[in-house]
Amino acid sequence: MSGHINAEGEFQSDKYPWCKPGFVPLKITDRGAQKLLWAYAEQRREIDAAFADDLQFALKAAGYQQPARVGRKTVMVRMPVDLVERIDRECRVREERSREQVIRDLCSEAIDLSTDARAVGSRAAS
Repeated sequence: MSGHINAEGEFQSDKYPWCKPGFVPLKITDRGAQKLLWAYAEQRREIDAAFADDLQFALKAAGYQQPARVGRKTVMVRMPVDLVERIDRECRVREERSREQVIRDLCSEAIDLSTDARAVGSRAAS
């Protein structure tokens, strides 16, 4: 071990000595910690939904782009904050549907709207 275990056998940060033994200092703005913090919020959601919501809100405000799950793959997508907030709102309103299903439905709606817009545009050009 490389000096992060104190005399009591607990983890102790050498970079942040103010951090209590047994704790790990993680910053919301630390790009390397954001994915882990997001996953932790999801894991804690059943125990404390308000904590999970607040932590994820703070991560989004710090610029974190949450991964979207597609099947078994995790795909990073850049979504405007207002879209992320709409997805979160839809998930709360429609509790029986998974986040993945809500995202699929919203994407389908967006594709339908863009297809309709192109059809209207082509008719106007004729």
